[in-house]
Amino acid sequence: MPLENNEPIVRLRALSHPLRLRILGMVTGRAISATEVAAATGAAHAAASYHLRQLAQAGLIRPVPQPAANARRGRGRPQQRYAMRPAALRRLAPRSARLIERHLLSELGRTLGQAGTKRITNAEVWLTPADARRLRTVTAEADRIVHSRGQPPAAPRSKHISLTSVLVVHAT
Repeated sequence: MPLENNEPIVRLRALSHPLRLRILGMVTGRAISATEVAAATGAAHAAASYHLRQLAQAGLIRPVPQPAANARRGRGRPQQRYAMRPAALRRLAPRSARLIERHLLSELGRTLGQAGTKRITNAEVWLTPADARRLRTVTAEADRIVHSRGQPPAAPRSKHISLTSVLVVHAT
């Protein structure tokens, strides 16, 4: 099956692995290192590092330069951190978008199985245009908060949050 929009095969392959899709969810808020990915996911450090490099090779994330002041003292080199490329997921070909949609549903199942406080809403309703606009605004605000204010995994005084949000406003 040919790729739509001449999307490089490397991007499609990068999006086909569940851990890489989970990493994309983690890296949207803040730059993250392989050590943090490994700690948050239970993956081996080497596997986390490999998957971060694959996402970077696909152009979905980018290495973040480390300031000299943050260089690790002692043995080894400083941890490489990666951040989301701002337009990485815009204009995805339909096959890639379907991979992400399937992953989001899979992640929803995984996160629902975890202990914690949950707020679940499932509704198919008809709202006034004003209420529909308000719901789009609230959803956009939640999206902005998780993507702009996310902290590194296990940061002091932070809460682990999983947010999967789908809002479909049907054309009428």
